[in-house]
Amino acid sequence: MKKSVYKDNELVKNKVILIHVPKVASRAMIKSLSIQDQGHIHLFNYELEDRMKFHEFFKIGFVRNPWDRVVSSFFYLKNGGMKHKYDRKMQKKFFSINSFEEFVQCLESNHLFKEEIIKETHFKPQYMYLMNLKGEIEMDYIGYYENLEEGFNILKEKLNKPNAELIKFNSSEHKPFWEYYDEKMIEIVADIYKKDIELFNYKFPFDNMI
Repeated sequence: MKKSVYKDNELVKNKVILIHVPKVASRAMIKSLSIQDQGHIHLFNYELEDRMKFHEFFKIGFVRNPWDRVVSSFFYLKNGGMKHKYDRKMQKKFFSINSFEEFVQCLESNHLFKEEIIKETHFKPQYMYLMNLKGEIEMDYIGYYENLEEGFNILKEKLNKPNAELIKFNSSEHKPFWEYYDEKMIEIVADIYKKDIELFNYKFPFDNMI
Protein backbone atom coordinates (compact mmCIF):
# COMPACT_ATOMS: atom_id res chain seq x y z
CA MET A 1 0.00 0.00 0.00
CA LYS A 2 1.34 3.41 -0.96
CA LYS A 3 2.33 5.62 1.98
CA SER A 4 0.41 8.83 2.50
CA VAL A 5 2.21 12.13 1.96
CA TYR A 6 0.18 13.43 4.91
CA LYS A 7 2.48 11.61 7.32
CA ASP A 8 2.81 13.71 10.43
CA ASN A 9 -0.26 13.55 12.69
CA GLU A 10 0.60 16.88 14.28
CA LEU A 11 0.74 18.68 10.93
CA VAL A 12 -2.50 17.01 9.83
CA LYS A 13 -4.24 17.81 13.13
CA ASN A 14 -3.35 21.48 12.71
CA LYS A 15 -4.10 21.45 8.97
CA VAL A 16 -0.60 22.41 7.86
CA ILE A 17 1.39 21.35 4.79
CA LEU A 18 5.09 22.10 5.27
CA ILE A 19 7.14 21.88 2.08
CA HIS A 20 10.73 20.90 2.87
CA VAL A 21 12.86 22.54 0.20
CA PRO A 22 16.42 21.16 0.60
CA LYS A 23 19.09 23.37 2.22
CA VAL A 24 16.65 26.02 3.38
CA ALA A 25 16.80 25.19 7.13
CA SER A 26 13.55 23.23 7.07
CA ARG A 27 15.19 20.40 9.00
CA ALA A 28 16.20 22.85 11.74
CA MET A 29 12.58 23.97 12.03
CA ILE A 30 11.35 20.38 12.04
CA LYS A 31 13.75 19.50 14.88
CA SER A 32 12.86 22.68 16.77
CA LEU A 33 9.14 21.87 16.57
CA SER A 34 9.55 18.11 17.25
CA ILE A 35 7.56 17.13 14.18
CA GLN A 36 8.19 14.37 11.67
CA ASP A 37 10.34 15.13 8.65
CA GLN A 38 8.06 14.76 5.63
CA GLY A 39 10.97 14.48 3.22
CA HIS A 40 11.40 16.60 0.11
CA ILE A 41 7.86 16.16 -1.17
CA HIS A 42 6.60 18.41 -3.97
CA LEU A 43 3.44 20.39 -3.26
CA PHE A 44 1.48 18.81 -6.12
CA ASN A 45 1.74 15.39 -4.42
CA TYR A 46 -0.46 16.66 -1.58
CA GLU A 47 -3.05 17.86 -4.08
CA LEU A 48 -2.84 14.60 -5.98
CA GLU A 49 -3.56 12.52 -2.88
CA ASP A 50 -6.33 14.56 -1.27
CA ARG A 51 -7.70 17.68 -2.94
CA MET A 52 -9.99 18.50 0.00
CA LYS A 53 -7.14 18.53 2.51
CA PHE A 54 -4.94 20.35 0.02
CA HIS A 55 -7.34 23.26 -0.33
CA GLU A 56 -8.19 23.28 3.39
CA PHE A 57 -4.66 23.14 4.79
CA PHE A 58 -2.28 26.06 5.35
CA LYS A 59 0.60 25.61 2.90
CA ILE A 60 3.97 26.93 4.01
CA GLY A 61 7.48 26.60 2.59
CA PHE A 62 10.82 28.42 2.62
CA VAL A 63 13.28 29.57 -0.03
CA ARG A 64 16.90 30.75 -0.05
CA ASN A 65 19.10 32.94 -2.20
CA PRO A 66 20.02 30.58 -5.09
CA TRP A 67 23.69 31.60 -5.13
CA ASP A 68 23.85 30.79 -1.42
CA ARG A 69 21.90 27.56 -1.70
CA VAL A 70 24.18 26.18 -4.43
CA VAL A 71 27.25 26.80 -2.28
CA SER A 72 25.60 25.21 0.74
CA SER A 73 24.40 22.17 -1.23
CA PHE A 74 27.78 21.64 -2.85
CA PHE A 75 29.77 21.65 0.39
CA TYR A 76 27.13 19.65 2.26
CA LEU A 77 27.19 16.86 -0.32
CA LYS A 78 30.91 17.07 -1.10
CA ASN A 79 31.52 16.39 2.60
CA GLY A 80 29.13 13.43 2.69
CA GLY A 81 25.97 15.13 3.94
CA MET A 82 24.17 13.06 6.55
CA LYS A 83 25.97 9.91 5.37
CA HIS A 84 22.84 8.15 4.12
CA LYS A 85 22.69 6.43 0.73
CA TYR A 86 21.70 9.43 -1.41
CA ASP A 87 24.26 11.75 0.16
CA ARG A 88 27.04 9.19 -0.25
CA LYS A 89 26.07 8.76 -3.91
CA MET A 90 26.34 12.50 -4.45
CA GLN A 91 29.67 12.62 -2.62
CA LYS A 92 31.04 10.09 -5.12
CA LYS A 93 29.68 12.18 -7.98
CA PHE A 94 31.69 15.14 -6.71
CA PHE A 95 34.81 13.12 -5.91
CA SER A 96 36.79 14.31 -8.93
CA ILE A 97 35.66 17.94 -8.52
CA ASN A 98 38.20 19.79 -6.40
CA SER A 99 36.50 23.12 -5.77
CA PHE A 100 33.22 24.99 -5.98
CA GLU A 101 34.65 27.02 -8.86
CA GLU A 102 35.35 23.83 -10.81
CA PHE A 103 31.82 22.60 -10.06
CA VAL A 104 30.24 25.78 -11.49
CA GLN A 105 32.52 25.65 -14.53
CA CYS A 106 31.35 22.07 -15.16
CA LEU A 107 27.75 23.28 -15.03
CA GLU A 108 28.54 25.64 -17.89
CA SER A 109 30.84 23.47 -20.00
CA ASN A 110 29.15 20.08 -19.65
CA HIS A 111 25.49 20.21 -20.66
CA LEU A 112 24.77 16.61 -19.64
CA PHE A 113 26.33 17.19 -16.23
CA LYS A 114 24.23 20.31 -15.73
CA GLU A 115 21.00 18.55 -16.73
CA GLU A 116 21.78 15.70 -14.38
CA ILE A 117 22.71 17.94 -11.44
CA ILE A 118 19.65 20.22 -11.58
CA LYS A 119 17.40 17.16 -11.35
CA GLU A 120 19.05 16.17 -8.09
CA THR A 121 17.16 16.91 -4.87
CA HIS A 122 19.51 19.55 -3.47
CA PHE A 123 20.03 21.42 -6.74
CA LYS A 124 16.53 21.32 -8.19
CA PRO A 125 15.09 24.85 -8.61
CA GLN A 126 13.09 25.76 -5.52
CA TYR A 127 9.93 26.86 -7.29
CA MET A 128 9.44 23.29 -8.52
CA TYR A 129 8.78 22.13 -4.96
CA LEU A 130 6.06 24.76 -4.49
CA MET A 131 3.85 24.16 -7.55
CA ASN A 132 0.38 22.66 -7.73
CA LEU A 133 -0.84 20.26 -10.41
CA LYS A 134 -1.37 23.15 -12.83
CA GLY A 135 2.26 24.18 -12.52
CA GLU A 136 1.39 27.27 -10.49
CA ILE A 137 2.87 28.28 -7.15
CA GLU A 138 0.08 27.86 -4.63
CA MET A 139 1.38 28.66 -1.16
CA ASP A 140 -0.24 30.53 1.72
CA TYR A 141 3.14 31.64 2.98
CA ILE A 142 6.63 31.55 1.51
CA GLY A 143 9.30 32.30 4.08
CA TYR A 144 12.85 33.40 3.43
CA TYR A 145 15.96 31.75 4.83
CA GLU A 146 17.39 35.24 5.24
CA ASN A 147 14.54 36.11 7.64
CA LEU A 148 13.89 32.68 9.09
CA GLU A 149 12.50 33.73 12.46
CA GLU A 150 9.48 35.41 10.87
CA GLY A 151 8.41 32.24 9.07
CA PHE A 152 9.27 30.08 12.06
CA ASN A 153 7.01 32.20 14.27
CA ILE A 154 4.11 31.71 11.84
CA LEU A 155 4.74 27.96 11.74
CA LYS A 156 4.91 27.55 15.53
CA GLU A 157 1.71 29.58 15.90
CA LYS A 158 -0.06 27.32 13.40
CA LEU A 159 1.18 24.26 15.35
CA ASN A 160 0.30 25.80 18.72
CA LYS A 161 3.89 25.64 19.98
CA PRO A 162 4.48 29.19 21.27
CA ASN A 163 7.53 28.25 23.34
CA ALA A 164 9.48 26.53 20.54
CA GLU A 165 12.89 28.03 19.81
CA LEU A 166 14.70 27.73 16.51
CA ILE A 167 17.85 25.63 16.79
CA LYS A 168 20.72 25.43 14.32
CA PHE A 169 20.97 22.04 12.63
CA ASN A 170 22.72 20.40 9.71
CA SER A 171 24.51 23.49 8.44
CA SER A 172 27.33 22.98 5.97
CA GLU A 173 30.76 24.39 6.75
CA HIS A 174 31.95 27.07 4.35
CA LYS A 175 32.83 30.74 4.05
CA PRO A 176 30.18 33.40 3.26
CA PHE A 177 28.80 32.33 -0.10
CA TRP A 178 29.71 35.49 -2.03
CA GLU A 179 33.41 34.81 -1.41
CA TYR A 180 33.27 31.82 -3.77
CA TYR A 181 32.09 33.76 -6.82
CA ASP A 182 33.56 35.79 -9.60
CA GLU A 183 31.42 37.62 -12.18
CA LYS A 184 31.33 34.71 -14.62
CA MET A 185 30.26 32.23 -11.94
CA ILE A 186 27.52 34.63 -10.79
CA GLU A 187 26.15 34.67 -14.36
CA ILE A 188 26.26 30.86 -14.71
CA VAL A 189 24.25 30.30 -11.53
CA ALA A 190 21.88 33.17 -12.40
CA ASP A 191 21.12 31.53 -15.75
CA ILE A 192 20.37 28.14 -14.18
CA TYR A 193 18.17 29.56 -11.42
CA LYS A 194 16.64 32.42 -13.36
CA LYS A 195 13.08 31.54 -12.40
CA ASP A 196 13.86 31.24 -8.67
CA ILE A 197 15.62 34.61 -8.80
CA GLU A 198 12.68 36.28 -10.54
CA LEU A 199 9.89 34.66 -8.54
CA PHE A 200 11.44 35.20 -5.13
CA ASN A 201 13.09 38.54 -5.93
CA TYR A 202 16.69 37.59 -5.19
CA LYS A 203 19.84 39.48 -6.11
CA PHE A 204 23.50 38.74 -5.73
CA PRO A 205 24.98 40.83 -2.87
CA PHE A 206 27.68 42.61 -4.88
CA ASP A 207 28.20 45.10 -2.04
CA ASN A 208 29.61 42.31 0.13
CA MET A 209 32.36 41.66 -2.42
CA ILE A 210 33.85 45.15 -2.13
